[in-house]
Amino acid sequence: MRKKANIQMVMILVVAILLVITAWMIFLTSDKNFGNRSRDYSYLISGIDFNEEYAKSEASLIAYETVAENLQDISTLKSKYQEIALKHGLDIEAEGNFFGKIRNGEFIFEKVGEDYVMEIKDVNVQSKIGNNQIKRIFDINIKIPAPSKSA
Repeated sequence: MRKKANIQMVMILVVAILLVITAWMIFLTSDKNFGNRSRDYSYLISGIDFNEEYAKSEASLIAYETVAENLQDISTLKSKYQEIALKHGLDIEAEGNFFGKIRNGEFIFEKVGEDYVMEIKDVNVQSKIGNNQIKRIFDINIKIPAPSKSA
């Protein structure tokens, strides 16, 4: 009976030693730049948030400029929006397909009642640092009140 107990105790000791050696190997070979990776991920996330807000604010700014033109022919709203957008486009990678969708006419810009509505579906932006990349897809919907008529 004592021999069986001794075998179990030796096996527990051997397994414990192997676990300690494995833990030390993992510790010694792991990357110790946790702070740098955390910083990179933080930049990646803030970059994608910035790129989304940039696309939304550019869409809004261009829409307000288009409405300010006070066009008599409502059918030219979309083409005027495209024309103004060409002046704004920086053609950088982070913009994703925002200006491409405008250039290809893949958006709606129309007058609804007294107000104007601009909508672009499935806009994507990205943020990239090293081998890490985040891509975000969203819709842009903007309602612009009709400009006040000055006498």
